[in-house]
Amino acid sequence: MRRALIATLLVCGGYYAGGAIGMGMRLVPGGPSEIWLPQGILLAALLTAPVRRWWLYAVALLPTHVQLTADFNPHVPASMMFVQFAGQIVQAAVAAALLRPILGSPPRLDSLRRMGAFIFGGTFLVPFVVQALVVGVYFAGGFVHDFWAPWQQRVLARMSGSVIVAAPILYFAANGLAGIRRRPRRVAELVLLTACLIAAMPLLFAWKPGHPPLQWLVIVPLPFLLWSAVRFGPGALGLHLLVVVLVAVVCTKAGRGPFATGSVAEIIIALQGFFLLISIPLMLLAALVWQHAQAAASLRRSQEQYRSVVEGQADLICRFLPDGTYTFVNDAYCRYFQRSADEMLGQKFLQFLPAHQRPISEAFLAAITPENPVASIEQPVPGARGEVRWMEWTDRGYFDERGRVVEFQAVGHDITDRKRAEEVIKQSEEQVRHFVRHVPAAVAMFDRDMRYLIYSPRWLTDYKLGEQDLVGRSHYEVFPETPERWKEVHRCCLAGAVEVNDDDSFVRTDGSTEWLRWEVRPWRNARNEIGGIIFFTEVITERKRAEEEHRRLVAQARVAEALRDVDRRKDEFLAMLSHELRNPLAPITMAIEIMRLQEPGDDSIVWARDVIARQTAQLTRLVDDLLDVSRITLGKITLNRSALDLRPIVTQAVEAVQPLFTARHHNLAIDVSAAPLPIWGDGARLTQIISNLLNNAARFTADGGHIVLVVRREGARVVLSVKDDGIGIPPDMRERVFDMFTQIERPGQRKQEGLGIGLALVKRLVEMHDGDIEARSEGAGRGSELVVRLPIAEDDRAIVDGAGAGARETARGPRPERILVVDDNVDAAESLSRLLRLQAHEVRVAYDGLAALAAARDMNPDVVLLDIGLPELDGLEVARSLRARDDGPRPLLVAMTGFGQAEDRARTAAAGFDHHLTKPVDPKLLNTLLQTARGARA
Repeated sequence: MRRALIATLLVCGGYYAGGAIGMGMRLVPGGPSEIWLPQGILLAALLTAPVRRWWLYAVALLPTHVQLTADFNPHVPASMMFVQFAGQIVQAAVAAALLRPILGSPPRLDSLRRMGAFIFGGTFLVPFVVQALVVGVYFAGGFVHDFWAPWQQRVLARMSGSVIVAAPILYFAANGLAGIRRRPRRVAELVLLTACLIAAMPLLFAWKPGHPPLQWLVIVPLPFLLWSAVRFGPGALGLHLLVVVLVAVVCTKAGRGPFATGSVAEIIIALQGFFLLISIPLMLLAALVWQHAQAAASLRRSQEQYRSVVEGQADLICRFLPDGTYTFVNDAYCRYFQRSADEMLGQKFLQFLPAHQRPISEAFLAAITPENPVASIEQPVPGARGEVRWMEWTDRGYFDERGRVVEFQAVGHDITDRKRAEEVIKQSEEQVRHFVRHVPAAVAMFDRDMRYLIYSPRWLTDYKLGEQDLVGRSHYEVFPETPERWKEVHRCCLAGAVEVNDDDSFVRTDGSTEWLRWEVRPWRNARNEIGGIIFFTEVITERKRAEEEHRRLVAQARVAEALRDVDRRKDEFLAMLSHELRNPLAPITMAIEIMRLQEPGDDSIVWARDVIARQTAQLTRLVDDLLDVSRITLGKITLNRSALDLRPIVTQAVEAVQPLFTARHHNLAIDVSAAPLPIWGDGARLTQIISNLLNNAARFTADGGHIVLVVRREGARVVLSVKDDGIGIPPDMRERVFDMFTQIERPGQRKQEGLGIGLALVKRLVEMHDGDIEARSEGAGRGSELVVRLPIAEDDRAIVDGAGAGARETARGPRPERILVVDDNVDAAESLSRLLRLQAHEVRVAYDGLAALAAARDMNPDVVLLDIGLPELDGLEVARSLRARDDGPRPLLVAMTGFGQAEDRARTAAAGFDHHLTKPVDPKLLNTLLQTARGARA
């Protein structure tokens, strides 16, 4: 940003200075300027600056232009001033936009093409059009009464300013002053040239008009300007032209020089014409000279690079005239012939060849023509010490415009090692042929056109070719069924590749499949060129069949083992998960039962206790559902069915999901039939169906959404509908939403929580209740509706009230017993012991296996309620120790654990347990066990 501000200030300063010079030196105060320098400064600024900075220049130059006009043309109307400024900005922007692709970045005027485009495009054509528009606006606004004269003066003034000012600015912006500073003589020459030009100017403009014989003095500056153009380029030329222009304007204004006569308009036109006539040709000449200078420098660099490259080559390089006279030899050439370059230059190369090779070399050179300027030949070349080495000479002829040879260049590459290798290859090739004829394998040798050269007898046998003679025949003729991929292999090997395949097949014309392993590699001739390819093949059809059968059996065994391992890991995971989830449920269940045995004085406490009891039971069932994931797939879930009224079940399900609805601020509308809705089903599973549907709607509906639950009777069915305004269901997902582990995902939204088993479980449970479920939705973002249809119970069986019966049974309670409770979960042990004490039992508590054995010795318990996963000594070892005692009555051993798989029950039975209860333990079931134990002892 700092550089941009500095550049803007410089442009504004230059613009004001140029305008002050132009308006301050006008022939008539308030009249038109003979040369408008700000136009050149503005054009150069836009060409050198990034396009994104143009607006900054325009904004900064507007107040500069206003101030300039106020200082030198205060009588100009504001509207005319703004039109003039807009014309300048538009002219410079259009010219810069047209010239930037031509001049490059940074812009350069170092060629005739670029300078010509700059002068005729940017400084002539663009002003020609833009100033016509500006003067047209002046004329229409009444600022001028004639179109031609103002337009001509404005166009010429801006052309002169652009050529004389913009060209040197662009030159120095691209090249700087480095070229002059590095050469003191050039600096002195530039100073001398400037001094001579200044001294010559009075000869042209010091005399008064009226002396026609002195008109020839107008050419006085030209020699010096030519000097500047040729020696210093467009930069210095522009500065010298500016000196001439300023002197011409000042002297003409003083009434001296060749342009001081005539009307003001004629004088202005004459001055502007003079400026353009001397500046345009000289600028083009400067660009042309600069272009040639750059080309010459490039040529010198190219020649130096050529010499440096050639001198460092290991190959023998020389140049000679058509008669064989050397004009150049490199160091390697001199070293080979043991002579210096001075000794060889001027000699003829034929004298270094044996006499019998000279006619061959002369004929070889004669065959080089403009149509075939490059040719190669291999020759043995004797060295200075008598040794002979093979050289591959690559000669190039250089011809003039009439097709006559001017010079030859020869490059000799030592190929002695290659020649020796070719001889070795030639011998090995014959050995290969002998090997192929006698090898006991299927081998064939082909040329580059895939024609048989030689093959082994086994080739005919393996491929069932009989006694055919294959030499000279195409491989693709013998095997027309050759697949395209093999043909591609042949092409790759003919290009130098080696291909191997240990397991491939092809189909014969009779439809049979042959398996084989093969290797294809190229072979080389005596010139070390690829002469063709060799096949090594082995038919492995029978072996392949045996391997396929073996792999199939191994794969089956691996799959079976993997399935067994997965099943084992699944059982271990579910058992552990069950144990960890059931442990915290055990003390909650016991705490609820303790609350039931107490008589609360507040109905709200009773309500809260019942809610906790229902939710704990529901959570227990959900844990069981998680363990039944595998059984869902196998269809092994069983129902505890009874006659139920669906309305209280709906109420329980709503209570279970109410915390989620409250947390997400959902609006839940419930419409349940007032009449009883008898269903023959499992209450917990029906609660699970409804709560899963409500949970699903809540999770896939945005916070604050609306959900409607409708339960009504339609004929012989109960129809339950859950409708939401959530994300909806795409048409292709309406059936898949009931698949296991399926969730709807939407781009740009996070994935919903859950395992994706809720709706799958709902569908299975609904079908087990002889019902059906349907998903409805108008598409993504349009909400969804899940409709469940269940059959109405048709008999007169009474609706069971399980909760009341259980409470009465609990109230009666068992007879007192001595009970030992063992559990490392303190809350679970304490809650169970408190419940048992409220039922008048004598209870001791232990938290590890060793403490349990000590307590058993002290109290001789009637019943031991024993956890399995204990510290110090696990429950199985405690049970074995208790069963091994013979000093008291045999206690009832009850295992209480979170592990409930079949193998877990087998382990506890083997350790001596009488019963296996899964946490959380149902208090009613525990009472039943205690009563059974008492009755057995009685």
